[in-house]
Amino acid sequence: CPPTPLSGDPPVILPTFPGCEYEGQHYEEGATFPSSSNHCLQCSCLRSQVRCVPLKCPVSPCPEPALRPGHCCPTCQGCTEGGSHWEHGQEWTTPGDPCRICRCLEGHIQCRQRECASLCPYPARPLPGTCCPVCDGCFLNGREHRSGEPVGSGDPCSHCRCANGSIQCEPLPCPPVPCRHPGKIPGQCCPICDGCEYQGHQYRSQETFRLQEGGLCVRCSCQAGEVSCEEQECSVTPCALPASGRQLCPACVLDGEEFAEGVQWEPDGQPCTSCICQDGVSKCGAVLCPPVPCQHPTQPPGACCPSCDSCTYHGQVYANGQNFTDADSPCHACRCQDGTVTCSLVDCPPTTCARPQSGPGQCCPRCPDCILEEKVFVDGESFSHPRDPCQECRCQEGHARCQPRACPRAPCAHPLPGTCCQNDCSGCAFGGKEYLSGADFPHPSDPCRQCSCLSGHVQCLARRCAPLPCPEPVLPPGECCPQCPAAPAPAGCPRPGAAPARHQEHFSPPGDPCRLCLCLHGSVSCQRLPCPPAPCAHPHQGPCCPSCDGCLYQGKEFASGERFPSPTAACHLCLCWEGSVSCEPKACAPALCPFPTRGGCCPDCDGCEYLGEYYLSNQEFPDPREPCHRCTCLGGFVTCGRLPCEPLGCSHPLIPSGHCCPTCQGRATPALPFPLLGLPGDKPPTSALP
Repeated sequence: CPPTPLSGDPPVILPTFPGCEYEGQHYEEGATFPSSSNHCLQCSCLRSQVRCVPLKCPVSPCPEPALRPGHCCPTCQGCTEGGSHWEHGQEWTTPGDPCRICRCLEGHIQCRQRECASLCPYPARPLPGTCCPVCDGCFLNGREHRSGEPVGSGDPCSHCRCANGSIQCEPLPCPPVPCRHPGKIPGQCCPICDGCEYQGHQYRSQETFRLQEGGLCVRCSCQAGEVSCEEQECSVTPCALPASGRQLCPACVLDGEEFAEGVQWEPDGQPCTSCICQDGVSKCGAVLCPPVPCQHPTQPPGACCPSCDSCTYHGQVYANGQNFTDADSPCHACRCQDGTVTCSLVDCPPTTCARPQSGPGQCCPRCPDCILEEKVFVDGESFSHPRDPCQECRCQEGHARCQPRACPRAPCAHPLPGTCCQNDCSGCAFGGKEYLSGADFPHPSDPCRQCSCLSGHVQCLARRCAPLPCPEPVLPPGECCPQCPAAPAPAGCPRPGAAPARHQEHFSPPGDPCRLCLCLHGSVSCQRLPCPPAPCAHPHQGPCCPSCDGCLYQGKEFASGERFPSPTAACHLCLCWEGSVSCEPKACAPALCPFPTRGGCCPDCDGCEYLGEYYLSNQEFPDPREPCHRCTCLGGFVTCGRLPCEPLGCSHPLIPSGHCCPTCQGRATPALPFPLLGLPGDKPPTSALP
């Protein structure tokens, strides 16, 4: 409803906020800004009041973060050793052992040995100050070789050199020979004419052998690297008519298998036996294995001759390129390369203690560990005492040396007492009391100052005083803010039947709570309170506005939860619930009698409905179907029976037409209790019944 002014005064104006003055700066209403005196505070200006809260810190990745100087949020603890400091999660290499990598975890140092990738088969030893071997040279048989330098491989027929951590070999050049079929002698690199190589087979000098060429059998001989062959003459046949055809060389049969003359083979299941067919006779012998160019060859399963593809060393087989520790000498590091095992002493890292120890089965001396409270700590490790976290310990030469933990200077001015040190900046200790971070509290000795705690820092400011509209305000005794001198109170407004309203007082007129009035300088302006739409279908009228705590239905008011008969529909029952009315047919209980009356909403056993007629309870009536029967209605039940007749003194009574009882001839029967109904086909009675 539009306002209804009662005078010419202006309407009520809502207050506005001019902004905030904070730390010498002006900020607009609603502005958010960091505090210039404490960068860990985030401030906002709301209703001309400055409210500062601590910065929201992210979740720390470690379980026990600590607040460091110059930081607003707690961070993970770092590690300090030997005058060096590392942050949580930082890794570094120790100066005395480049193969030892250490990492800082929650103030504890954990170290491990660096793993080196194998980039070449024969890498050179690490450079000074580094850990892993490099491929700019070769380390073979306990010696260093520069890249390009010749190396010994154990094969007299090859020339080998170092090539960036690998060994490259080439066969030695051989001089020309003055024969066409020079042979190869075991143990020599170049072919010579003291033997023959013919069709892939080796023959000794002056050795004769047979071959089959072009279907002919030829006989060949080796003479100083030259092979000469001639067709073999056939012997005289013992038969009279020998068959003519191509000549065949003598053949050999071994274990049911035939082999041609001069053929070499290995019998099945005997890999170390070699056979040759000579003059039709199988000649077998052990295979001669050539010398191997390695020192520790391996006999492969099923093979006849040893191989340099792996190493057999002290009864163990090692793969080519495998590094291992000698089981009989654990202080030697060995490597298998092309069938030869080379071993060297293990390089031990330098120790940091004066008296290192070597235990059984250990190659390198190491500093003894420390045992404290049944826990083991390695030499040089710094740790907190297991039972007293206020002591810092260090393991040195098997002894745990502990001393009170040095308390770092708290990064805040008013820290709380911590477990060991007073450096807990999660709250403030001020004036003998402790406060949570973010709490506001009055100054303990100056009531005109308000203090706030933020991460161990306490900031106290004079209470903000509202600007005054007078030119010469005064400070009353015991007050913090000045006030304007008392001025004559503005005129109030008279109210009928009540005390006068004060200046700027809101009130409702007597008897009209639906209007709100304001007294300004002796004048009253009023306006009707607006009514929001009721969220129900049948609200009733409240003191000012429609209300859903009852129902107005068909001009009548009902309380919420009240049930009532429907004023518009018979036999319907309605319910008022929170301002809405719902109606539904009245539920009837089943009748407990066979002939209830149906005049109301539900069947009723107070009377009887029988064959379309209504009867009162205890009423007697003739049976509409049987004129000589009489019925009685009782509580919805109907019982019928035949009318009783008086006894007669004659032996052959008659039932006259239209009568129910028999009569003696010539005598009338007693009258019926109520008139008879006409029966179908009957004539009306001629005389009344007595």
